[in-house]
Amino acid sequence: MGSYLHGEKTARWFQCLVQAACWHLPQWRDCRLTVLPYLSSCKVKLTTPCTRTFSTEMRLGVQLDDSHTFLSIE
Repeated sequence: MGSYLHGEKTARWFQCLVQAACWHLPQWRDCRLTVLPYLSSCKVKLTTPCTRTFSTEMRLGVQLDDSHTFLSIE
């Protein structure tokens, strides 16, 4: 049987990992981190005490063979 990656489970795992890691970063203690629930990506919003907001999205994917081609998990 070939290997596979379950997109929704992987995205959920990564979201939990990001949330847990932020508790260990002292410079983020005064910031508010919001991990937004998406099925195939991890969207994170960081709000600073002076209400500046930064957002980022990480798309998950797998590399196809030894090529420079990646398959996005949608």
